[in-house]
Amino acid sequence: MPIPVIFEDDHFIVAEKPAGIATHASAPGQIAFVEQLSEQTGLNLGVHQRLDAATSGVIAFSKTQQGAQRLQKAFELRNVKKTYRALVCGIPDAPSGQWVHYLAHKDGLTIEAESGKLSKSRYRIIKSFGPFTLLELDLLTGMTHQLRVQCALAGYPILGDTLYGGGDLFPRLCLHAHKLRLLSEPNLPTFQAPLPEILDRPSLNKIVRPILTAAMAQYAPIPDTEAIRLLTPQHSGIPELIIEKLAQILLIRHLEPDTQSLWTTSSLNEFIETVRRSFGCSQFCYRVHESPATKHPCRAFTKAFAQTPDPFTATENDIRFGFDLSGNATGLYLDQRSNRAWIREHARGNVLNLFAYTCAFSVCAAKSPAVTATTSIDAASAALRRGRSNFELNDISLDGHRFITEDVFKYLNRCIQNHTQFDTVICDPPSFGRFEKITFSLDESLEKLIEACLQVAAPNAVLLFSINHRKIRINRLKSAWKQALQKTNKSAKSVDIFINDDATGPLGVGTDLKTIRAEII
Repeated sequence: MPIPVIFEDDHFIVAEKPAGIATHASAPGQIAFVEQLSEQTGLNLGVHQRLDAATSGVIAFSKTQQGAQRLQKAFELRNVKKTYRALVCGIPDAPSGQWVHYLAHKDGLTIEAESGKLSKSRYRIIKSFGPFTLLELDLLTGMTHQLRVQCALAGYPILGDTLYGGGDLFPRLCLHAHKLRLLSEPNLPTFQAPLPEILDRPSLNKIVRPILTAAMAQYAPIPDTEAIRLLTPQHSGIPELIIEKLAQILLIRHLEPDTQSLWTTSSLNEFIETVRRSFGCSQFCYRVHESPATKHPCRAFTKAFAQTPDPFTATENDIRFGFDLSGNATGLYLDQRSNRAWIREHARGNVLNLFAYTCAFSVCAAKSPAVTATTSIDAASAALRRGRSNFELNDISLDGHRFITEDVFKYLNRCIQNHTQFDTVICDPPSFGRFEKITFSLDESLEKLIEACLQVAAPNAVLLFSINHRKIRINRLKSAWKQALQKTNKSAKSVDIFINDDATGPLGVGTDLKTIRAEII
């Protein structure tokens, strides 16, 4: 289709760039936006500004040498006013303000760095739609990816920004170069590119529906699996909410923010009903994951959505698990599906499952013919009773399978003292825990816990260690593993340390699951 030309005179041409195409070709023979416009107009155009490939909007080119000199000078002296429109995840605290960062470009990404270039921009809230906000942005400097990074650093990534935390399910980056004014050319008008509908007349329904469409296409039915995680903040861009489908029940997990929730009762109700209908669920259950605050404002939502289905079962890879949605501990952490499948394939001999919860890993291990026994350790006797039930649901005899209510470190220390070892060690610790008068903090105990797991691992043992503590990054996990190997004089035949579901940006609070899979020599 012909490229829309916004303005043209003897020296300049201003056009509207669509999203999804680079401003100019990066290698000979390639065709990008300026090459297409040059072919359309029959002109050799000069490039003096750039828009990211994912960004749409107004962009100016020179037609003559005189035009090139004037444009180059205007951009060098910042005699331009560039106004953008963006739809971001989150709601800024103040209605307007300025962001100042020092930014550097490295390995294809722009990051905050003390040695970086001073970068400034201004924002103004136009309107919010549920947890999303439509912003007007003035770009005061010209760093690569500047607005995208500054929005993310402020805690409000642009929806659809796959590089900087705005999710990867929305069909485009919601950033548009709306207006361009050459202050050094007073006789020229302000150039303006028409706004795409999502940035002109958005609504919560218009924002959510493309995300749900992409999620439905991505999460097609899985054979023998009725328990599926549909949406997480990292991938959907929808703040605070994890959405899971458990058989015909939609489970909404609300991750409490540190301050006031971005949702209201009405916007949350509209969202839940849209999701429920989209995925064909007969009912829904809303649960708040409590923050350290004793009384958080979004606790009020639990009264508005006080629906609790009866306990039920659902399959994952043909294994049945029991679910009880009367509390926050529903029965199965769906982000661990790939790790459970790995244990089912690799577990052998005598299996130790630490922080066993409802014994999902133990059940998967017991399904392997190479496993002779399992020992499940957890501080909650009620969780272990549900674990026994999961064994019975899958017609697994309880002979040779033990369920022990005890503090994990106490049990590990006794095993170390008695030289008790296991052929498979599984450890999936919580971020925080409490047993009797003992308080557990993974941040304080990570290195010690890995070391103890290695000490009870028999020669040629299989080890799975996974954490979901968002403040413990992958580099610390790697360092803790290396340190534990040195302290225990152990070595690994094979080891893989990875993030199960990687996502960039400040919304990474739901599925930042990090795992060690190893075979000990």
